[in-house]
This record gives sequence, C-alpha cells and structure tokens, in this order.
Amino acid sequence: RHPVLVVDLPGHGRSASGPPGVGLSSVGPGGSVAAVEDLLDKLGIGRCALVGYSLGGRIALSLLRRRPDRYLCAAVLGGHPGLEDMAERARRHRDDARAAERLRSLARKDPGWEAWLREWYAQPLFGSLRDSEGFEQVLARRRRGDPQLAADVLEGHSPGRVPSMWGVVEKPTTPLLYLHGDADAKYTAVAEEVRRRAGASGLVEVAAVAGSAHAVIEQAPTALLGVLAPFLERHAVQQEGAPTRAPSTGGGNPDGSAPQKIPEWWRAAPGEREQAMIASIILHSYRVPLASPLSLGGGGASTGPLSEREGIVVEVTGTCGGVGFGECCPLPGFHGQTLDQVRAELEKAGPRLTGRLVPVEIAVTGIRDWLSAPLSEIESFTQWQFDVPSPGTSLPRDSLGACAMAGLEMAMLQLLASTRLVPLSGLLATHIPSPKLTARSHIALNGLAARGETSTKGQGYSVVKVKVGGGESPKADAENVRRIVEEARGRGARVRLDANQAWTLVEAVEFVESLGGGWEDVIEYIEEAVQDPGSLPQFFRSTGMRFALDESLGQGYLDKLLAGPAEDRKGLAALVLKPTVLGGIGPCRRMMGAVGPDVQVVVTSAFETGIALTHLVAFASTVPGDGVAHGLGTFDRLGGDLISPPFAASVSSDGVVDVSACEKSLDNLRFNFKRSPYLKKAVDSQGVGAAPASGGGGSSIVGVGVGVGGGSEQATPAISAEEADFLSRYTPC
Repeated sequence: RHPVLVVDLPGHGRSASGPPGVGLSSVGPGGSVAAVEDLLDKLGIGRCALVGYSLGGRIALSLLRRRPDRYLCAAVLGGHPGLEDMAERARRHRDDARAAERLRSLARKDPGWEAWLREWYAQPLFGSLRDSEGFEQVLARRRRGDPQLAADVLEGHSPGRVPSMWGVVEKPTTPLLYLHGDADAKYTAVAEEVRRRAGASGLVEVAAVAGSAHAVIEQAPTALLGVLAPFLERHAVQQEGAPTRAPSTGGGNPDGSAPQKIPEWWRAAPGEREQAMIASIILHSYRVPLASPLSLGGGGASTGPLSEREGIVVEVTGTCGGVGFGECCPLPGFHGQTLDQVRAELEKAGPRLTGRLVPVEIAVTGIRDWLSAPLSEIESFTQWQFDVPSPGTSLPRDSLGACAMAGLEMAMLQLLASTRLVPLSGLLATHIPSPKLTARSHIALNGLAARGETSTKGQGYSVVKVKVGGGESPKADAENVRRIVEEARGRGARVRLDANQAWTLVEAVEFVESLGGGWEDVIEYIEEAVQDPGSLPQFFRSTGMRFALDESLGQGYLDKLLAGPAEDRKGLAALVLKPTVLGGIGPCRRMMGAVGPDVQVVVTSAFETGIALTHLVAFASTVPGDGVAHGLGTFDRLGGDLISPPFAASVSSDGVVDVSACEKSLDNLRFNFKRSPYLKKAVDSQGVGAAPASGGGGSSIVGVGVGVGGGSEQATPAISAEEADFLSRYTPC
C-alpha cells in the first residue's frame, strides 16, 4: 500500500565496497550511514520510516541518532544497540578481525566459502533455520556474494568498532519498535534491556515475533508483518495520504537560471490522475543493423540469417502532453505476423483510439479488454469533437494481433507513467495484484550463446542460455554443450538450454543421453525440447532434465498441462514469457497467476531495440523471484539502438541492468527520437482516415486530436541529456 525502498548496503548484494583505496570506512557504519542518507537525498525523499534487520537495525539506530527529525519512526529487527564494556569491545574486534582474515583467503567458488556460511548459520541464535525448507535458498543467495566483501563488512561493522547507540533508546525523540524472535535467547535479553532503559518514555515499544529465532524475515514473515504493519500504520502514514518529498537543494535550469517553482497542487496531482486521454498516435518505421548475422531456429529457420531488425515505433501523445513509445518488431517465424500485417492493423485501429481514456488498470490487465469496452460519454463526445471515424464505438475484440497489441500497450503504459510523473516500473509495481511484489532497482540478465557458438568466455554473466537443435545432430549439440557446461562450472555460472521445438522426442532424449552425467548442478532447464509440447512430461521422465515453456505458451499448452495429471507438471521449471509474442503483460500476468511459486518466471525478448527492452525490464523488475536472470541479453546482437544512451549503457559487465538508467533513456526519447539515424526517411504525414503510403515508409499520423497531433512531427532542436532529464522531470503537462 505504500512505496518501499529496499537498499543493498555497501558490501552487500550489488553494492560494492567503494572505489580502490577507500578501505574499510566505506563498508563500516559511517560509510553505510552516509550511503543511505546520500541515496535519500538523491531520490528527493524527505521524512520516511526506517526498518532495519540485524546489521541494518544498527544502521537504522545510527541514522536516528544523526537526524532524528528526518524519520517518522524506526523498527529494529534484532539489531544490537552496541557494546559498552571496553574489554568486551576489544575482544569482539579481535575475534571479528580473525574471522575476516579467514574469509579473505577464500574465493567465491571455493567450497570453503559455502562451509563458512553453513558454520555461520549453525550459531545458536539462528535456531532451526538450517532445518527449514527455505534454508537452501538463503544459502544460495549468500553464496552468490563475494567472501572478500563479506570480510570487509564483518570487520568494518564489528560491534567492537561501532559506537554505542543506547542513547537513542534511553532518550528517544522518534517512535521506535524493537522486535526479536521469541526463540532467539540472545536478542530476547537485549530486548528486555531495551525495555528497561527506555523506561516510561512512551516512544519505545518492544515485541516478540512468534515462531522465529534471529532470522525473523525468513522464519516468520507473516507473524513479523502482523506486528510491524500496525506500528508503521500508526506512525508512518501521512495524514494527507501522500509521501513527503525533500525540498530542492539547489541545481537549476541548464542555462543557470533558477528552476521554476512547482506549485503544491501539482505535486499532489499525480496520485489523482488515474487516466490519460489519447490525443494522437503516430507510427514510425525503422531499420537497425545487427552486429552480425543471426541464425534463427524453430519456426524462423526457413527465413535464413537476419542482418537487420525492421519494425515500427508507436508514439502516443496525451491531451496533457505526456508521451509514450512502444515497439512492434515481429521476428520471422515466431510472431505469426509480418511487419506489413502489423502496420495494417495499427493504421486501421489508430484513428479510432483518439479521445479514449486510458485507465491505469491496464498495468495489470493489459489493453485487450479495454480496447473492446464500451466508451464513456466523455470519450464519445471527445471523439465526435475530434472528428474520429465512427465516434463512440470501440474496436472489435480481436482486431489486433499479439505483436500490435504489445507495441500499443507499451506506448500507453509509458503515457500513463509520464502523465502520473512516476517511473514505468513504479507504475507497474503500484498496480500489481499482490502486495508481496515490488519493483527492483536492478535485474540480472542471462547471456546468450547462439547456435554453433562453442564458448561463453568473455561473458561475465552468472547465467548463460545456449541455443541447441537444428544443427548437425543431437550428439554434436551434446558435445558442444558439454564444453560449455565445464566452462560455466569453472566460473560458477549456470546454463539454460533452448531447442525452440527443433527435436522429436527421440532426438531430445538422445541429446541428454549423449551429455552423459555431471550436468545436473549446472543446467537449470531446457526450453521447448520437443516439437510436440505434449511430449514434454515424457521427456522429463526419460531424462530427468526439467523443461521450460516458451513457444508452447502461445499454442495454449499451459492450460492443457495444468488441466492434466499433477505428475505431468513435476518437470515444469519455468515459464519463459515473451510479452511481445503473447500480446502484452496482461496475458503474462494471467499465466504467472496460474502456476505456483516453485515455477520460475523469466521475461525474454525477441531481438527488439532499447524501446521494447526497457519496457520488458520494467516488467521484469516486478516479477517475483530472487536472483532470477531474465532473457533480455539480446541487446548485444544489435548494431545500434533507438534510445540514447543505448540500452547497452545501462547493463554492467556481469549482466545487471540499472532499471532507472534505461527508463531515463526511454523518457528522453521524446526529445531525441527524430534525430535517430535508424528511422526511415519520412515520405508522408497523413491525417485521420487517409490511406497509408505504399510500403508504409517513414512516419504516418494515424490518429489526431485538435491542435495536438501535428506538434510531434515538428523538428526537434538539439538538446542535451541533462536538459532532457530536467524537462522530463520538471515540466508540467
């Protein structure tokens, strides 16, 4: 119900310990506190609530001590306020330094790293965590970490180095909740001391979480929420129902002048604007070269290698000035439609969408139902005023194929996000059906080894997808995969296989048998191993290799699998969702809801440009599952991009996408789009109802409202990225 910012502290997760030479201070308490405060400042977050677990609880207490006025309240989950006895502090500092030294002798893939982690969780304060069903997942997450960073954190945050925070407890100025597991003897004693020292201040509450030792989040999440949520509701929810924003700390316009003052009514408005009205829809044609010829398997094999990607950019402008971009780029043999068919559908539908109100619910349901829904009176009146053909009538339900549907949906989602002044991922996360889902700031990608490639070296990705099938023989494919598996094992990576329905059941079984043993710890699954999806359960029973569904999702096989015997579903490892093939995020969300949490969900692309990839990244950031690597690594096959900076600039060397960075490039497209060298030269600009030019080249206006549509076709002056970012954030529509 409320925005939550989940932070990787320095030395944890994807947050490095700092540049070379920084040393322990960057991962120590001072560096971590400064990092959190700096992040809040950069995001413009003023007063907020703090929740910290264990070490995070100590950081929360440090933040309270530095700036008690900045925080509405704080909850500390099993965090120690600090050691006060000097001899005890010295002993703890010495012990942690020794443990850190041991960690520094380990490599990430050293078996000693896992052994160290198992010893860590064998401590009495973790209770029965090691025996729980989720322990192996906890261990897997921690194992992906770097023991060198863990050593820095352990020594830098040693209670022997951290100043005592008991003063925050004894003289509180901010509501504080101290929580501990009822089976955690050590922190139960600390909690009693917190209760004693807080006295009758009335600002400090102490509570136990039933059924948990120290790892309260892992062991008793429901019980924890039952205690934590009421506290946050009492102290963190603003009376006006809106988040508090920090005041501007300087900056200004690119020309050095003072920034325009944003009136208070405007700051509150985004939460109230639930819809956006369409003013114009413009289609732009593009061609982007591939870095090297691409050979397709499965249904695209007969088309031969591709040397470029050709598609359509859908630009939708709202009556308030918001803009959204989507992309239609059918992949031969996979989408079931040609580019000309997609263009014809959009040119026919576009004029009838002018004046339509786009509801925010499409972030959950997709646009299929909305397109065919009856129009409201205001929509009908607006269409009559805009001279729309057949005003007041909706589109037939099946008037758009999956590719056109997905591209149009992308543009409308970005239009909504720009109208509401929220990031695209924030729009999708705010309106997802489950409160457990959030938008991540970064997502991981899998690397891609195309058919015939015999090595994945040079790819720092932790997961690599290898294309198989369509080659010389299943045995030849198996020989190649064996080399890749050994290479991946050596650097601690995992492998996914994708046959694109290239094999018969006999050939698929032959492939796995030719692999021999020893692949089970490296290969996660194989996508579409057989031509007939109905043979997948038998494939699993014959080989033990789990399978994933991709092309067969569009063939309706998931419904058949779920309706069949439970035994047939045992081998299902993942759903590989291609929104651009399935018709947008609505069908994808329905498929996600139909399978259980044990089935991994992977969002994938079909060699689109950065426009579609950014939309897919925003969607993937809301998909449940820790550590899932999504199949969006096709960007490195492109020889150019439509967004600037290109999508590749938002991806780290180990395949992690900065969601905010690529969203910013997409938002800036409204200022930079017309200068793209990959757009076809415009040959025509047409109004409502005009016939398209032969071949569909250039840009065509297929739906125009009064006084709005033509503006998007005017030449755009050169503008810097900084100026574009400023305008996109501070210019009200």
